[in-house]
Amino acid sequence: MKVNKLLVLLATLSLGLSACNEGGDKKESKDEPTTESAEPVESGEQPTESENQPGGEESGPEEEDDFIYPFLEEGIKTGFPVEELQTFLTTYHMYIELPSFGADDLSWEWHSYLLNGSTPAFELDAQDEGTIGTDSLEDVLLALLTEAEFEVDSSDYDKSGYKIVYDNNDTMMLWYTYNGSFHFWLYAEEFINEPTTEFPYEIMRKIHKHYFGYKPEFPLPVGGDEWYYGVERDDQSYYGYAYTLDNGEIGVNSIEDVYKSALEEDGWNIDATKYDEDGYYASKDNVLIQFFTWDGEFDFYLFESVPE
Repeated sequence: MKVNKLLVLLATLSLGLSACNEGGDKKESKDEPTTESAEPVESGEQPTESENQPGGEESGPEEEDDFIYPFLEEGIKTGFPVEELQTFLTTYHMYIELPSFGADDLSWEWHSYLLNGSTPAFELDAQDEGTIGTDSLEDVLLALLTEAEFEVDSSDYDKSGYKIVYDNNDTMMLWYTYNGSFHFWLYAEEFINEPTTEFPYEIMRKIHKHYFGYKPEFPLPVGGDEWYYGVERDDQSYYGYAYTLDNGEIGVNSIEDVYKSALEEDGWNIDATKYDEDGYYASKDNVLIQFFTWDGEFDFYLFESVPE
């Protein structure tokens, strides 16, 4: 039930409800929360706009935004994707230099994403017409990185190719050529957004402004335990997400039920036509919210909807 078909990228995440056990997939594929459940939220607990909800765009100087916006892009490029790789390195503060290689007319598929929701990864794939052991792309990169004084680990070469590790033995780079194809991965060190004790309203608004140019207003979901949050990308668009424990009873006093009532009172249009698969969709002006409670967890997604 409620497997969000629109959010297919989240199926690769394993975001959880604790820093040690990450989870966040949709209802049929997510792990069950392992932390203690929060008290159910009471009906009528929803904050009012005048008391708890910030207004529209603030006047005065632009506020500093130190939130890390992940580099979530992909594409195909002729010639080594130097600019895309540099954007990845800059975004995640990796102070290393990686040489470009391959023919100028070689087509590269590149993909920048978050592995398990917290480890930034940059993946490269290309056709490799060289011979392994002499002039394949895996050999060319091995020679370049060795010359640049990277310490290459070949102990698991037969299973996973060459790799370079961090001081804590986590993988930094991994690459190999197999069956005429070259594959490369670069991993930044893991980062996890610090959870908040209340719904991260301002963070959601900052995320939306970063990608769409304005801060939306919407009622806050309340209740639960700690809130975890982040940014993802799907179908060429970005969205902010947040989730928390929900020990309420669906249909009675779950966060889903209380939040639905609050949105209706605030004039939002509620669409329940795909409730069993996706939960509720709420829309107002140019903003779309998806939300639901499932398996002891409340999930929230903030999109910019496209007017019909």
